Amino acid sequence: MSEPKEPKESLVDPSAVAEVFGPDPMQHAMADTGITSESIAKRLKAQLNAKETKFFQHEGVVVETRDVIAWAIRQRATDMALKLMGAYPAEKQKHEFDTPLIVEIRKLAEDAEDKPTE
Repeated sequence: MSEPKEPKESLVDPSAVAEVFGPDPMQHAMADTGITSESIAKRLKAQLNAKETKFFQHEGVVVETRDVIAWAIRQRATDMALKLMGAYPAEKQKHEFDTPLIVEIRKLAEDAEDKPTE
């Protein structure tokens, strides 16, 4: 039977992570592996400027290449950036109940009239 391995020492101070991200363990794991808001923002910026190489061939031989704008990548990156920035309105949620929900709204003045005075 092999002995359990000692955990690797974290590169990030857990208290600093908790201060920034809160107590979510996934946030800790991401920070420990170097996935931070800054690293995501850098990759997103690169995707917003993405280009791709198109190869043109004739009879199976590449005769020309061109670097062109990767519109699909840029569109997905723009959508993700807008979502991360909170630019979209909140999604509507439909709530369903098994029993009817009755909401009773009364004025504070009516409540005050019903209470006995001392």
